Amino acid sequence: MKVLVESHIPYIKGLIEPYAEVHYLEPDEFTAASVADADALLIRTRTRCNSALLDGSRCQFIGTATIGTDHIDLDYCRSRGIAVHNAPGCNAPAVAQYVLATVAQHMAHIGATHTQALTLGVVGVGHVGSIVARFASECGFRVLLCDPPRASHSHPMASTPLTTW
Repeated sequence: MKVLVESHIPYIKGLIEPYAEVHYLEPDEFTAASVADADALLIRTRTRCNSALLDGSRCQFIGTATIGTDHIDLDYCRSRGIAVHNAPGCNAPAVAQYVLATVAQHMAHIGATHTQALTLGVVGVGHVGSIVARFASECGFRVLLCDPPRASHSHPMASTPLTTW
């Protein structure tokens, strides 16, 4: 099995080699000629997977190390029997860390030294918001959540209206 891997995907080198012939390419090196004899592609958003790239190839799997799939022609892949998998939520912890780093910077600016005296409001408690809330709680913040649609439709939770903040 031949797998082409975008060279900028972190921490992947050495993981697939025991199972396949692996070639690492720069994003602009993914061409119709280079993917013609590839069985699988592991990419990020710079590689556009469509008929121009994939026609005539033997590719049967595309994995994208990104949340979205807008760089992949999903209808084309379905019609060719090419399995496509993305990585939803892969950046969520990093986004939550960024949010809390920004809060920490603001705390330093106002001279706050103890999180226990502070309340952090999280508006939208989906994938990222729930991680922000968990991290903030673990750091000692009092955490208020506001996500009325989520609270009423799918997940029982205490949703505090913004008007009370």
